[in-house]
Amino acid sequence: MTTLRDVAERAGVSVSVVSAVLNGSKHVRTSAAVRDRVLRIVDEMQYVPNHAARSLRLAKSGLVAGVIPQLGIPVYAEMLRGIQDAAEATGYVLILTEANRILPESNLLRKLVGEGRVDGLLLRSPHTFEMDMKSAKRQYSVVQLDHGKTATDRGGVQLNHRRGARVATDYLTGLGHERIAFVGGTIGYFADDERRVGFREALADGGHEVREEWVCPVGFAPKDGYEAARSILGGGQRPTAMLVSNSTTATGVLGAAADMGIRVPEELSVIGYHDIEAADFTRPALTTLKMPFYELGYAGQSALAAMIDGGARVDEVVDDPAPRVIVRGSTAEAP
Repeated sequence: MTTLRDVAERAGVSVSVVSAVLNGSKHVRTSAAVRDRVLRIVDEMQYVPNHAARSLRLAKSGLVAGVIPQLGIPVYAEMLRGIQDAAEATGYVLILTEANRILPESNLLRKLVGEGRVDGLLLRSPHTFEMDMKSAKRQYSVVQLDHGKTATDRGGVQLNHRRGARVATDYLTGLGHERIAFVGGTIGYFADDERRVGFREALADGGHEVREEWVCPVGFAPKDGYEAARSILGGGQRPTAMLVSNSTTATGVLGAAADMGIRVPEELSVIGYHDIEAADFTRPALTTLKMPFYELGYAGQSALAAMIDGGARVDEVVDDPAPRVIVRGSTAEAP
């Protein structure tokens, strides 16, 4: 069986260099020529890393756990794909659980890490099992995904939601809309708070008024968008456009407009934050703001792998690729 040392000897480099190339480590500097040579020899010798032996040697399980609020939420699909791709690239196997399954009486968190079943955690779940986190953070590596400032004492990777909301709002004002509502997003949650700030900044910079009665924080379900839209659209003067903080919520907004006889996009433009597969299948098809969720997941797992191997805590903003509007049928020039 070909070993890591065999590859290193044939490539004329150290074992650590071969390991760094295979794991995508940023802690060992290698030139492009060395990386290409190592990868070519790995292919020629058909080397397959023995992660089981490595785990035994380093007293590691080779597993990482991802804790997600609800696995069925469509906006997480791209993020999970990024995590899975990075886990494969860094030699880990990913297991997933929902945050609502980690209850104090279940001891699931302590079972996962206290018994060495996983080497680290990726968390996409605010306000969850805080006491367990405080007692356990000395024992294993943690990377929080999109938690904002709350991540600074543990390490985290986040998106630039303020910029995203500005891009979406600027798109609407560029179509001539001045009366714009903001629907969705819970108060006190970093991402939603940042989106509201970006929305307000974009309107103010364009010289447009922010109508507070049209800023409506609600949950993420379609019914939440439906109820909020009926409330806003049932008033006297109506907005001509809505930025919805979650595209799943935006499907409810489209339903409310249809039930009220308000034509989209002729009378009301709607844009949903985050691009989801279902956006192509609403009627009209939903215009969305695409954020780098895949890159968020990939960067989060890469940072976690580095921390497990002794690297420093990471506080990173994923801003590439930049937020962009995916134009579909639910937006048009202001009436």
